[in-house]
Amino acid sequence: MKSNRNSMDRKLLIGYPKDYSFNGIDLIKFLCSYLVCMIHIKPIVGIDGNIIGYFNYAAQNGFSRIAVPFFFVASGFLLFRKIDLFSINTTRIKNYCYKMVIFLGMWTILLFIGDQVQLWYLGGSVIAVALLTFFLRRGYSFVKIGCLTGAIYVVGLLFDSYSGLIKIASEKTGLLFSYELVLFFNHDVTRTLRLGLFSGLIFVFIGIVFVYKPIKMKLCVSFVGLILSIVALTVESFAIKHYIKSIDHNIYLSLVPAVFFLFYIATHIKLKNRAIYKTLREIGVLIFFTHLFVYMILNLFSDWMKNTFNVNLTSYLFILTLVLTTALSVLIQRLSQKEKFSWLKHIYS
Repeated sequence: MKSNRNSMDRKLLIGYPKDYSFNGIDLIKFLCSYLVCMIHIKPIVGIDGNIIGYFNYAAQNGFSRIAVPFFFVASGFLLFRKIDLFSINTTRIKNYCYKMVIFLGMWTILLFIGDQVQLWYLGGSVIAVALLTFFLRRGYSFVKIGCLTGAIYVVGLLFDSYSGLIKIASEKTGLLFSYELVLFFNHDVTRTLRLGLFSGLIFVFIGIVFVYKPIKMKLCVSFVGLILSIVALTVESFAIKHYIKSIDHNIYLSLVPAVFFLFYIATHIKLKNRAIYKTLREIGVLIFFTHLFVYMILNLFSDWMKNTFNVNLTSYLFILTLVLTTALSVLIQRLSQKEKFSWLKHIYS
């Protein structure tokens, strides 16, 4: 490490014991897995009305978007919590990245007949962790990394939720190639790079900040901050819908404070140590990976029921997906606890 790193007060290392169980993180990650389902599957269909339309939009493109950034922050926090910033051992970093790549390969194969849109998170985590490790090993200060990741995040806005601004500017100036560049980075092939760089980087860094910079506030303040941030996030999403017309909805300004307050709550809420939290974490991972596969199967079944018996299940697909995905995830998790099926643990842990 460079000499300017040595000037950092070692007392900044967070005071949690190494064996401390962050049950709040496990619980919120579990709940966030259902928000991811809501992002990918319209909650209410078959019922007309402006209010329903507004709710669906807010659910899919507003408050639910807090889920994946929370995963990023949790990854950064849990990964770097046991790493000495003053003498970074990259073995743990490499093992984490290797695990994410293995997960990506396994689930790409397991979901080969289904939608794999959620798998970008795995590659995005590797990109964010690798870049931040590079910055830290180069001796960049937290202020410098914060400014850098913040600037990258702002640029990312123009490639995501605020992409409509680029379209408007390109049409007025005639520089259409600028919007073509935005479209290129919104292609499925470049999704991992775009979101890992523009979104994952700042949120993994926030997780690292929680490790090395003790943050203190009253829990009630963090709850108020979270509520206000989610309101701002929802308002921002509707403002973009009506005035900018974006082509994606992953990166918002209001997400940064919303995720910050949510993670503060997750790490400071007091929950008794119980095995259920570890179980919920494992089930949540399985829900995250399998929900679109279950939804695809249910869609096929719904079409068959409609064509064969004239029974329309469309309005119930979201609830059915949540119920059956949860049941499947619980089944896999329970089976993995038996010696005969212990190999199943490799797909979620």
